[in-house]
Amino acid sequence: MKLLFVVPHYWKPTGGNYGSLGADPSPRVAALSRLIAALHSQFGPQQAVLQIRDRTLQPANQQKAAEIEIAIFTTQGCHVLEYLSCPKNLYRHCPVECDPMFLGFEAQAYLRDRQQDFDWYGFLEDDLIIEDPLFFLKLQWFQTNVGPQAVLQPNRFESLVAEGKPHKLYVDGPNSGVAVQFWPDREALQLTGQFLGFPMTFERSVNPHSGCFFLSQAQVQKFVTDPCFLDRDTRFIGPLESAASLSLMKVFRIYKPAAPQASFLEIRHHPANFLKNLRFSVTPH
Repeated sequence: MKLLFVVPHYWKPTGGNYGSLGADPSPRVAALSRLIAALHSQFGPQQAVLQIRDRTLQPANQQKAAEIEIAIFTTQGCHVLEYLSCPKNLYRHCPVECDPMFLGFEAQAYLRDRQQDFDWYGFLEDDLIIEDPLFFLKLQWFQTNVGPQAVLQPNRFESLVAEGKPHKLYVDGPNSGVAVQFWPDREALQLTGQFLGFPMTFERSVNPHSGCFFLSQAQVQKFVTDPCFLDRDTRFIGPLESAASLSLMKVFRIYKPAAPQASFLEIRHHPANFLKNLRFSVTPH
């Protein structure tokens, strides 16, 4: 299997609502380092079992090992790449000239350029971490059963063990339903099935945003030939959110695992800013 991940990345300490504008670069450094390390450790071929007696290593997980390319897109020299703890050969630096708010669209253009070269394509904001080694097997299972017209998005979560707060928070709950106006149809609003004997429910998401998306080669080819591709439409919240979600929801039916099975497909948001900064109450069952 061959995997391509494109990552728009920006950091400039000017202040603002986004983590990319914070004065301290260390959260961005930690998040991007963990993103890169997780992709290679979960899906790459350099995995091993330690033979304790003779202190040797034997290969592990080679049946599902993938060839990985991570392309990190930056602009105007505003980034933290020089601070990363991981080796530089684990990613490709792709500087481009653009408005920082539209960096995600520049990253998407690379999907078009490499549409014949990979089995799966991922778009990830620079603070997201995949921790599930079965992530792409689940996506393949979903697409095999539902078809390429549907895309399964992971539920984005934060985790923080603190008194008076949930230990795990899925941060992209239902919004005002603004996304529905962009749907290509109103069909198949809910899907049900079984995975390893467990009942599963997937819902057309009224908040499809996860800060990422993952497409098969056939889906990427459909995506990049659609008239909406790279139209730079920013009507879904703003340019950053639109790059990650708007054109996708125009082309495909977007599903997420329903709340009772939210962890079936999930992705970690780092650091846990929603949990740290927001005040809320837990609704009792």
